[in-house]
Amino acid sequence: RFFKLLECLNIQPQGTHLEFPITRSELMRVNRMLEQIGLNGKRYVCLHPGARDPRRRWPVDHFAFIANQLATRDCSIILTGSMAEKDLLGDLQRKVQKPVINLVEAFGHLNAGELAGILKYAQLLISNDTGVSHLASALQVSSVIIFSPFSDIGRWRPLDGQLHIAIPYAEAADPHHVWEKVRLLLDADDRENAASAIQNNQAACC
Repeated sequence: RFFKLLECLNIQPQGTHLEFPITRSELMRVNRMLEQIGLNGKRYVCLHPGARDPRRRWPVDHFAFIANQLATRDCSIILTGSMAEKDLLGDLQRKVQKPVINLVEAFGHLNAGELAGILKYAQLLISNDTGVSHLASALQVSSVIIFSPFSDIGRWRPLDGQLHIAIPYAEAADPHHVWEKVRLLLDADDRENAASAIQNNQAACC
């Protein structure tokens, strides 16, 4: 609909992809944060269990199940959210069998640019259908997005169905099903990194 308005004004659309510029100062602050928690230059998975409307939140026990599965793969885990979700993040943190980084506990409130900077370096995002999923889409960070019955999945799911997997509420009732989708994206990322490492080694040898 917005593109039709542009066409009426004789403005050429530049594509359907989202963009979210991150300032240099925001990236510098993010790099300092990652250095403080020992993850600067390392891969990690972000879990975002909150949503402004509590009805759109996947059960915290389900997020804990995913986090514990990630722990079996030795994934570093970062919990993201707002100050209003501090108790929710603390509850999830206690249910995970491996130490995780709770960003709200560690640094308090992050602005949108800082949160985007954290996501920029992430291997994967797992979240409810909320604003952070659109940041992941804009930054082209792989994501698994869990929809509630109160969200229109056809309207709000990311357009790139390979990079972002949107899961309807009925399917998300089984956390094992969600884990299978998470595992697919992790495996794809591992294969891509392995192929990139081989290319870099070949280039170095030449």
